[in-house]
Amino acid sequence: MEMPAGFLGTDADLLMDLLVTVVPAVLVVMGVSWKRARAGSWTAHRNIQIVLTIVLTVAVVALEVHIATSGGIEALFGTPDPGPTVVAALNIHLLFAFTAAFTWIGLVVVSLIKFPNPPEPGAFSARHRLVGRIGMVSMAGAAVTAVALYLLAYVV
Repeated sequence: MEMPAGFLGTDADLLMDLLVTVVPAVLVVMGVSWKRARAGSWTAHRNIQIVLTIVLTVAVVALEVHIATSGGIEALFGTPDPGPTVVAALNIHLLFAFTAAFTWIGLVVVSLIKFPNPPEPGAFSARHRLVGRIGMVSMAGAAVTAVALYLLAYVV
């Protein structure tokens, strides 16, 4: 099944354009969630993180299915040899993306186990903050490199 053309005026298809435009919104929502936690609204923080985890999981699964059904990442880029810059950008993006995914999912699962309902600070709080910061930096890196990869693959 062929994906419709994108809306950003590049050779990218609709899914790629949707994903690259949603990435900045994820960072904004992540910042709102962090501010909620800092303000002591731990239930709101938890709920935002759960929704973000679900949304990002759906987005990544959709992207992976799209890559698989399109003939691979090279087919999405429209060339059998995207060049060393695009390949390097992809590898850097994947490093951030895998780190963010494992950190985020692990932190959400462990936090749901370790924190009471409704959530409140406890013995796990210091570790949660540390791992959460690692996850936020990883997610920011994944977002920035995703946009850079899109620009390298479809604009430059």
